[in-house]
Amino acid sequence: MSKTSVDEAQNNFSHLIDMAETGEHIELIKNDKPVAVLISYEEYEKKFFPCWFKTWRETHAKTMDNEGIPQAPKMFPNPMRKIFEK
Repeated sequence: MSKTSVDEAQNNFSHLIDMAETGEHIELIKNDKPVAVLISYEEYEKKFFPCWFKTWRETHAKTMDNEGIPQAPKMFPNPMRKIFEK
């Protein structure tokens, strides 16, 4: 895990994002105390998306479809999607 100050992170944010994308955890320090951790979106989704729900939904998808129950969209949409088209 890398450590950096919040001020330094503001100046090198794109570099820290690149590091997080490769799996590196970056601990952000403010006033000599850790205040946040920067991780990749993939890792965030693994840790915070309830796996049991995803498994249940996949297992019961056919039954839900047969009963006419609409399936909810993915809980965490792709952050790289285009919101506004030109």
